[in-house]
Amino acid sequence: MLEQRAEGASRRRFLVDVAGVGATSLLGLPRTATAESPPETGRVRIVKAPAICLAPLYLAEALLQAEGFSEIRYVPIEQNKDPDLLVGNLADFSSCAPPNLLPYLDAGMPIVALAALHGGCYELFVNERVRAIRDLKGRRVAVSAMDALEYYYVASMAAYVGLNPLKDIEWVDAKTFDGVLNAFIDGKADAILAFPPQPQMLRAKKIGRVIVNTALDRPWDQYFCCMVAARKEFVATNPVATKRAIRALHSYDLPAIHAIPIERAHAPYADWVVANSTPRPDL
Repeated sequence: MLEQRAEGASRRRFLVDVAGVGATSLLGLPRTATAESPPETGRVRIVKAPAICLAPLYLAEALLQAEGFSEIRYVPIEQNKDPDLLVGNLADFSSCAPPNLLPYLDAGMPIVALAALHGGCYELFVNERVRAIRDLKGRRVAVSAMDALEYYYVASMAAYVGLNPLKDIEWVDAKTFDGVLNAFIDGKADAILAFPPQPQMLRAKKIGRVIVNTALDRPWDQYFCCMVAARKEFVATNPVATKRAIRALHSYDLPAIHAIPIERAHAPYADWVVANSTPRPDL
């Protein structure tokens, strides 16, 4: 009899615990993580690039606060050179594409890649004179800087099909993200590597066409587009803070994130996205 009572109590305890965990997940309540230590530092700095595919990172402030961070700062950039901010101790975390990370890692710079975020952001837009990647030979490709992400990405695509990126392509240094887009729109470049919302803006204007979609076309669809990179000293000095920050920045699938209007994310191009988005009544 005592064994039956003990077994019944154990089952009730188990059901209560499971129900509590389920309710916490359903309501979006912050995890207490009682077994974890608090973060070693209350400050975290995150690179802010003008890409709407990274909007969840800009909405993560509440999640970072729940993880114990009290001072959260977003550091804006105008070129795809976010690892520079990590190396220069101007930021602690950033979303970096592998082609942007590799030159810094090869040079022994103090940065580390910690986690994957997503894939398929980039699309290679071209004008009517370009039909395939091989046709970039002798053509103009606009980049935000000569050592920016889009340079390394397009250079790797060109090398993959047998071109010499240093000799066969005329690179146009457009200086900024907006400069790259405007160079293509104004006919000063034959191709650009576009990221959201640039592809959507070009399609809305019926300008250019896509010859490489990294979400669909091999081998580029086999690689992550964005990864969380961090300043090496921050990771070594603050292992608990690093774990908590990654957990917050990686919470792309939380209902609480998707319920927040994008204009509240202070995301770049948010006004354009809101003005050109079709409402989804089912969401």
